Amino acid sequence: MATAAEIAADLVDLRAARMSLAKGERIKDVWRDGRRLIFSEISMDEINKLIKIYESDLEAATAAEAGWQRRRAIPLNWAN
Repeated sequence: MATAAEIAADLVDLRAARMSLAKGERIKDVWRDGRRLIFSEISMDEINKLIKIYESDLEAATAAEAGWQRRRAIPLNWAN
């Protein structure tokens, strides 16, 4: 398992990637057979899901390094 510092650094990178995608810097133009295709390598939803996962991992790593047991309320709704 990664340390809290490593996860925090990855989280900063993910947030920077989200901002660059929002600015249009991660969108690629491809010309094929005279047609222009515009796409990005990753979608905004995929980046947001990764950020949520990394935030959860950061909480777990921080709690583990501090010696705390991670306990929280059980959610009544399910995330899809």
